[in-house]
Amino acid sequence: MTDPITETFTRESRDPSVVVVDGHGISITVKKGELVIKDGMCGRGRTRTIARKDRHVRRIVVIGHTGHISLDAMHWIKGISVTPHGYRRTDPTSLVVVNPEGGLTMTSAQSPRDTRVHRAQALLRGNPAALDITKYVLAEKFRGHGRVLPDWNPEPWIDQLMSCGDPRSIRAVESREAHTYFRNWRLQELTFQGKVPYHWRVFDSRVSELNHNANGKQNSQKNATNPTNAMLNYCYGVAKAEAALACYVQGLDPDFGASHSDDYRWSMALDLVEVVRPYVESYVLDLIKHRTFSPTDFVEKDTGVVRVQRPLTSELSEQRLNFYRQVAPHVEHVWKLVNSTVKGHKNPNSTPLTGTRLRTAVLNGVPQE
Repeated sequence: MTDPITETFTRESRDPSVVVVDGHGISITVKKGELVIKDGMCGRGRTRTIARKDRHVRRIVVIGHTGHISLDAMHWIKGISVTPHGYRRTDPTSLVVVNPEGGLTMTSAQSPRDTRVHRAQALLRGNPAALDITKYVLAEKFRGHGRVLPDWNPEPWIDQLMSCGDPRSIRAVESREAHTYFRNWRLQELTFQGKVPYHWRVFDSRVSELNHNANGKQNSQKNATNPTNAMLNYCYGVAKAEAALACYVQGLDPDFGASHSDDYRWSMALDLVEVVRPYVESYVLDLIKHRTFSPTDFVEKDTGVVRVQRPLTSELSEQRLNFYRQVAPHVEHVWKLVNSTVKGHKNPNSTPLTGTRLRTAVLNGVPQE
């Protein structure tokens, strides 16, 4: 059996459009017009090169701990994000640096800033458009749950959602729906090659036993205590990062949300990631049903928190573009809802992310009309 470190740096990516960079002493530089990526650890290393003609590469994901990215490399990445005709690509090649949970720390993506749209975002709270956006993304999530679980009927929940007239009642419906939905996940069992703690094998609840509020109630999904929740949390972090990138490309500010609070986080990205959560959950369920995991795919910290380990972190990170494709059309729709609140302003330079434009942008890149 190949050890995890060797497998991390020898495995082929399941999505050639995503390049994962991991380990210690990472180096991303430019040599003879090509991007040169070096990574590795514990004596295992690799060197990969990307030419400017290799437009199939859409994400360079750095999940390592130490190293450097040269200024030349950043200019190189920015340069290939423009078409030969001089237009900004609708899904530019982006370098992203992520934290151990898969969340976005830094990105090379740039936004076509429109102050009027951003000001409208900042004024969403108390605006009827905020309720429209919140109901839209949650209704999409509820419908998605119906695709994840064939016996799940989302319509009663959507009816309750649409009858709500304020954010508090919407949050109550969302909470009840999520609790009932994940109750149908109970006893989903993972298969391991080797001995692991029993609570690693069986999914019991989305709520972590490590989190308690002042009344002793469990009220958070952070700090996973089993592999299923660890994979969900990691993929949710990846999906949130892709929602933020889609906001940048579309011209929305990922910080100004419609429903999530503005406490040092990407509120709009968190609003929008709701629509892609069912896709994440379907992907994780498929892994649970068809994969035999290794005990080294996860680690339990002294605190009891369970984390995903390499090489599984690389495999989960390679789902980034799939998550992006799921969220992008909804980002465009929310942009339209926000833009509709700007009196007398119809931005001709918005970047549509749906349909043929999305497919060609992701695969090849096309000039913006």
